[in-house]
Amino acid sequence: MRVTSRRFRRGLGAAIFGVACVAGLPRAAAAQQGLTVDEVVEMRKKGVSTRQVLRYVQEYCLAFSMNDSIGRLVKDAGGDAELVAGLKTTCTIEAPIVHIAPGTLLDADMTANSGVGEFSSPDGLCTAHFEKGGLRFTNKRRTGGCVIGYPTDPLDGPVRLTLAIADLGTQRSSSVALGFGRVGNDWNHYAFSIGADQHAELCLTIRETCRRLVTQSRVASIQTGPGAKNRLDVEIRNRQISLSINGQPLAIYDAPAAVTGTLVLGVGPLTSVVFEKLSAQSLVGDRATARLPQ
Repeated sequence: MRVTSRRFRRGLGAAIFGVACVAGLPRAAAAQQGLTVDEVVEMRKKGVSTRQVLRYVQEYCLAFSMNDSIGRLVKDAGGDAELVAGLKTTCTIEAPIVHIAPGTLLDADMTANSGVGEFSSPDGLCTAHFEKGGLRFTNKRRTGGCVIGYPTDPLDGPVRLTLAIADLGTQRSSSVALGFGRVGNDWNHYAFSIGADQHAELCLTIRETCRRLVTQSRVASIQTGPGAKNRLDVEIRNRQISLSINGQPLAIYDAPAAVTGTLVLGVGPLTSVVFEKLSAQSLVGDRATARLPQ
């Protein structure tokens, strides 16, 4: 594969070495109906984490009441005691109970679990495993990035995306990206990336090419010391994309069309970082807060 962007030849790379998305939201969730037993079991079989399954059932409720027989089905599909207990105390369509904070579209705490789970690419050079601090994503390739799709419903409204990471500065060549606007099974998407060399970039990835839309060097808000943590924030309001790093506004970009779709996570070559948290919050009713630095 050929990468045409110099930055991404040594960074994430537009050549996608993708790991398949584990699972998307069930049909019932999209239809705003209660989740069925089969849908809960299928999510577990496809590797959706306990925490994420419970997020779904808390938001959409269950179309059934839990009992011991269903509990055994869930356990046989790989469910743990936490999942079974959570299903027993969550809402049903007959008796709704609201647990999720209003406007929360995704809240994945990767210090415990995530929607992608542990994996290893066929060549063994791209891996993810859980450790105390979160999901460690390691790419041992010297060229080309490692990119995965994160299982979510398409995000099509005013929304704030947040990715919290740690250990970016272990090597100066390290880079990490939060991708968004992925439609269907195509790998075309926007990618907001930061590097341990304090370079930040927004690009549009189409096939093997990453077209740079915003690029800034020597971004002081990027933390690179030992154990340093970083937070990437993206606010999407129709065509407007506002970028911030650790609470500091970076840039605003106006896309040619409304930005909608699912999420992507990625790291560059010779990069090992810890993903701590990924969230999406609806901004319906909120006023725009992002401003360019003066």
